[in-house]
Amino acid sequence: MGKKPKVGFYGLTGCAGDLLNIINCEDELVEL
Repeated sequence: MGKKPKVGFYGLTGCAGDLLNIINCEDELVEL
């Protein structure tokens, strides 16, 4: 059940989760 809540969380966030991932990737790219 540890992974199921995460899947539900991502499902509820939808685009919000994708935007957070993009922001995190941009921060990493800037550091590189």
